[in-house]
Amino acid sequence: MTNCVATLCDNGSAILMVADKMIGMGYVESELEITKMRQLHPDWWMLFAGDDLSSVFDIVDYAKADLNQGEPVPVSQVSSSVEQAVRRKRKEDAEALYLSPIDWTMRDFKRDGSTQLPNFSELQSKIDSYTLPIQLLVAGLMEERATSILNRDTGKKGVLPIGTTFRVLNLWEAELLLQL
Repeated sequence: MTNCVATLCDNGSAILMVADKMIGMGYVESELEITKMRQLHPDWWMLFAGDDLSSVFDIVDYAKADLNQGEPVPVSQVSSSVEQAVRRKRKEDAEALYLSPIDWTMRDFKRDGSTQLPNFSELQSKIDSYTLPIQLLVAGLMEERATSILNRDTGKKGVLPIGTTFRVLNLWEAELLLQL
């Protein structure tokens, strides 16, 4: 069981973020010396949970590289940067899993796959349905220094949890099908 929670405090002027240290693979779980929070920007943090966290670190790096680290960034830019990072990582992982073993790239697959691969439709279906086994929650300060927790249901207030004990539909819940 793994959990991450972010909540607005003090009438929205502060954010409380909590994450456990549980890492699990299948039926094996352990508490490691890892923090399941990563700083995206001086004002923004990403909390994460999932079955295989290896993709999270690339997503954080991609989003960080897209954000101006020297000044406040609007919530729309943080949202866009994280969404693009998730799409990029999902595409990379799907390519590595389904196309690299047959020495194809995504570019070649889209251009020539339908005419050269007899199992094109099967591969396309697998790629389209591929999901990253993670959940992400982003919290931070908006440009006007007010707090924000990014969630698809923007009307939802209070505690926003992710992890195996919660099923919150976050904007970047990687089980959400993202088109390549």
